[in-house]
Amino acid sequence: MLKKLLVLAVLAGFPFTAWSTTPAHDAVAHQKSIKTNMYTIKVTQQGKLLADDTVAAANGYVTPIESESQVSYVSRSTKHKNGVTEITSGVYKTGEDFILTPSESNGNTVDFSGTVRNFVKMGHGFDHRNIPVINTQTFKQTLYLPKGKTMVINSWSKVDGALSIAITRE
Repeated sequence: MLKKLLVLAVLAGFPFTAWSTTPAHDAVAHQKSIKTNMYTIKVTQQGKLLADDTVAAANGYVTPIESESQVSYVSRSTKHKNGVTEITSGVYKTGEDFILTPSESNGNTVDFSGTVRNFVKMGHGFDHRNIPVINTQTFKQTLYLPKGKTMVINSWSKVDGALSIAITRE
């Protein structure tokens, strides 16, 4: 029994021993200066504010931004002969996902892409299941965006109406 405990103690302590012998100066020596910029992203649809996010993005690095909601719904309900009703639930997502990547040199050029998902209505499947109908709009842009400037991307769909995405470099 003592031998098993000793083996467990050695195994449990091994990662800490290995970690403590790593020289601290190696991590500092390999760091490089990373420049960051602040960006504000506002999303409006039909004049209603859907998202208002401010993020710090490092030049040359991908910065994901998410503003989502998950909604549960009754996918199907089945009443059995014994009187018990079985309910099957589902989940759908609405909201915005963006990816912001400032250029490595100065941040004036920004790759900006995203997806906006909006619930339209509840439809019906072939086996009497409820199926959410989601309108999805995607985009990918490369923007010239110096400090203090705002770029606005507008779109319109028959289902959702006007969609506006404003990105400002602070």
